[in-house]
Amino acid sequence: MKRLRLTLFALALLLLGSQVMAQTETRYWYIWLPDDSGTLVLTQNVITLYDPAWQPVATRPLISYIDTLVNLTPDGSTMLVRNGIWEIWDIRTLQTVRVLPIDPGAVGPVWSMDGRTITFRDAGLVGTAVYDSQTGALIRRITGLFWGSGFDMIWTPDRSLVIANALYYILLLDPNSGLEVNRIAVPDRERMSISGFNLSNDGQQIALRIGRKLDTQTQQSAFQYDLFLLDVESGSLTSLVQSVPDYLLDLLWSKPDSELAAITNNEILIVDINSSLVNRFVLQSRAFAGASYSQYGGQLRVGYSMLFDTGVNQDSISNAAQSGSSEFNGLIQVVVPVATLDRFAEIAASCNAPTTLTNFNTTVQTPNAIATQAQALTVQLTALPSGAIPPGCKADLLAIAAALEVQAQGEE
Repeated sequence: MKRLRLTLFALALLLLGSQVMAQTETRYWYIWLPDDSGTLVLTQNVITLYDPAWQPVATRPLISYIDTLVNLTPDGSTMLVRNGIWEIWDIRTLQTVRVLPIDPGAVGPVWSMDGRTITFRDAGLVGTAVYDSQTGALIRRITGLFWGSGFDMIWTPDRSLVIANALYYILLLDPNSGLEVNRIAVPDRERMSISGFNLSNDGQQIALRIGRKLDTQTQQSAFQYDLFLLDVESGSLTSLVQSVPDYLLDLLWSKPDSELAAITNNEILIVDINSSLVNRFVLQSRAFAGASYSQYGGQLRVGYSMLFDTGVNQDSISNAAQSGSSEFNGLIQVVVPVATLDRFAEIAASCNAPTTLTNFNTTVQTPNAIATQAQALTVQLTALPSGAIPPGCKADLLAIAAALEVQAQGEE
């Protein structure tokens, strides 16, 4: 399971820098639990755990939202929290499990797969150090040219490599020796720079957000954004999407690493890594505050802060799909990234659903036949006894079936 992390400091700086800030409104940030059993919602001074029906389960004050950082443990039972000091909190009760005597100024915590160690960048970006997660004792320091720099870094799931964003290069670093293993340059270093990146769940591929400076007649530079895929082993770069006009706020991998969700200022792009753009959704005109795929990958949740205009983006986007449902007072936009009978069958099989939900005719093509099949699947799902399949899987399947019906109606 890919580790989840949220650095609220960076988000706060982005939000605080806006000229249209509404000082009196509450600001929200979101962390979805890996098993879809709840959502952590953070405001300026409180963290609250909500259940799937958006009922509060537990709450706890925060000292400072700007300095707060939350990082879930690999098993999802606890979380590392910087709330003035570093502590381990129980994920369900939000109570302190233990205090870690680690410098509060340390940044970028990364858990080992077994949860026994945590790696931090030192305060002031002096270096990188590995600590015991039970005691906070220093285990070792990683030395080398890059380990004290300001580069964004992501560890591979097996912790055998560290990927660093060096703006015009992606660096692959060995955490044992501290040495550079490989560096891959952007295709055009004169005009391109890496604005963000994300590692696939299996650690084999890196999705890159690359800004590209355009040749303009004005003094101000203009940028467009491209999506590239980098193979970690071979170092080869593949172009996925070019000339996105808006800044890419976030980039997420689906659970089976088959697609990417790229979130811009105006829309959500769903990109099949083996082909091309497959779907687009209108993004609400609010301040973006986090996104996550559901546990089984059938839904994508996008969270908003109430910081900006609370209206819905009315700008038309060609070939845009339905915008999806809303939850949590309209601040959570939920979309179905890929609504096909094949995707329904794949997710049903992944959670060991009855064969009637996995072995059916997925080749029907007419809108009426698709809608009829989706309706039949919905009836079967709602008739399942409690506990027959995981709740998160059932929610995803119901969402896909509903989206199929809406999609089919729009094509009639």
